[in-house]
Amino acid sequence: MPYWLRVFSLWFIIMLLQAFNWSRFNLESFMGQLMFITYPFLLVQIFKEKTFRYFSNIVVFFTIISFFLFIPSFISKEIHQIIFSFGKTLGLDVFHPWKTSFLIYTCEPLFTGEILRNASMFSEPGNYACHIGLALSFNLFYYNNLFTKKNLILILGMLTTFSTAGYIILYFIIAYYYFILHKTKDLKTIFLFIIFAFAIVYSFTKLEFMSEKIENYYEREENTDEKVKGRFGAAIKNLQEIKEHPIIGRGLLIQTRFDGEDEWKKGEKPWQNLNSWTNYLVQLGIPGFILFMIWYINSIKKFVEKENKSIKFVFLIFGSIFIGLSSQAILVTPPFLSILYLGYYYKINQSSFHILK
Repeated sequence: MPYWLRVFSLWFIIMLLQAFNWSRFNLESFMGQLMFITYPFLLVQIFKEKTFRYFSNIVVFFTIISFFLFIPSFISKEIHQIIFSFGKTLGLDVFHPWKTSFLIYTCEPLFTGEILRNASMFSEPGNYACHIGLALSFNLFYYNNLFTKKNLILILGMLTTFSTAGYIILYFIIAYYYFILHKTKDLKTIFLFIIFAFAIVYSFTKLEFMSEKIENYYEREENTDEKVKGRFGAAIKNLQEIKEHPIIGRGLLIQTRFDGEDEWKKGEKPWQNLNSWTNYLVQLGIPGFILFMIWYINSIKKFVEKENKSIKFVFLIFGSIFIGLSSQAILVTPPFLSILYLGYYYKINQSSFHILK
């Protein structure tokens, strides 16, 4: 069976089983799920091995644009208010409650006592940070150099997000670059490691959006009897539900995902499912999720092999994705899901494969 047909069959069969089990079926949701897994497949079919070269360039381009709008806003509250009002006036935003995105830039509100964060063209700063992490990982994969002009732009963009997950992704990528990809045992590297470790500890203890934010979010969301919001609450709720429905899951159709929830009876989602990994566990069930993970990681591995690169890059790419998906529901976006197909759909280099040591 062709690979794409295996992926489509997995989704199709699980959706039917869930619909039959809960006696709930909605053609619009059913077709939406099939389209959702078709978009990333078409992306890879069109752009093949250049898919993430284009993706990285797009993220760099919109990061540069964001600097021209974010930096003046960061310096001056008056300028921020002008840009914020401009976004509202255009009326192009149908997603955010504050209606200030104008396609090339999303202007975040500035709350009292909080720091202004850069979201670039993305839905919010944390989402933007995860996409930067993916672009930065692939840039390292292609060029094996952390300090190219594009990477420096991406790193600066990451710093302006003030995103907890984004900073952790950046720490991971920098540490992986120095201590795994370019592993040396000289005194310079040891000294660098000490400085880097100190910087991580300092940021976690001193920056409010690091350890303090994580602790506050967990305390707020650990009681799943309350309406769940955020990463921890969604993850806890998902893990509870997979115990009840371990085989077929319950979440590929929205009608089965929130069946029985009071808020769902009113047509509203009872919580924000911001943890992609546990969300997919509930959506696909344990057997389907394991198969999905095998295919996902194997696709990265096949892509790395076809590019004649070190197997170490598999862990770099997957590691940055794993961290991001723990805090954001970004697996539902084509860039991240397209990796499921990346290793299978582009012309193979005819030269013999050689994994670099």
